[in-house]
Amino acid sequence: MSFGYSHQKTINTDLFTDAYRVTGEVKVGAGGVQAVLSDQNTRYMTMSNVYISRIHTPASIIASYSECAFNKDNINFLVMQNKSDAVATSNQRSRSVFERGKDYDVFISVPSFEIHGIIKHEGTVQAASMIRNSVGAFQLVYDAKALAALYPDISYSGAVILVQKSRISIFGVNTHKQ
Repeated sequence: MSFGYSHQKTINTDLFTDAYRVTGEVKVGAGGVQAVLSDQNTRYMTMSNVYISRIHTPASIIASYSECAFNKDNINFLVMQNKSDAVATSNQRSRSVFERGKDYDVFISVPSFEIHGIIKHEGTVQAASMIRNSVGAFQLVYDAKALAALYPDISYSGAVILVQKSRISIFGVNTHKQ
């Protein structure tokens, strides 16, 4: 059984845990990395051509491996430079379920990082319901920037950051429409 991975492509991403930044490649199918993260058949996500650095010294590579596996429960967030690698769109005329709604400015904190950006949301504009009602285990934040909480001069930007909802400690939203 292929589970929709028959037309895989390799994408580059930065993955963040509580203490480490991991740069590498992930194989994804038509559903993008969101489908890999949502795959109920495995608790792990595999990356290849991996470089690992500590959050507070991102220029210092402490290890490199041809392949690594990550327990998805321990991933705080992923930074993607191309939003089409993150989510699926059925065709050029329709928008992904992840890209529907109005734009809202958000602030999100996870262990060791704060994330600023925009979420798209349809429905009730209340912080708790916005997280609860968004699709999947990872909240998509567009035009996003992640700053190391203790070292705010260290930051990472991307077209989209996928934030593990269970790792969010603060979720702030400006409830006015952009």
